[in-house]
Amino acid sequence: MAQGKANAGIAQALYLSESAIEKHVNSIFAKLGLSQEPQLHRRVAAVLTYLRDAGTVASSGDRIKSERTGP
Repeated sequence: MAQGKANAGIAQALYLSESAIEKHVNSIFAKLGLSQEPQLHRRVAAVLTYLRDAGTVASSGDRIKSERTGP
């Protein structure tokens, strides 16, 4: 998902059915608390949430805070 693959691409790479991937992806969305809001692209939000929790990406609040305080 983080590589931008659709369910079909993920299924092919993992040798699973697309329906299995869809179930797993929906489970990931549910665990991350990502609802089906029209304004929210859940795949992007899922990857950003994962990266933020892993410490790879700062949250927007952290970014703004660091810009205000300088280097």
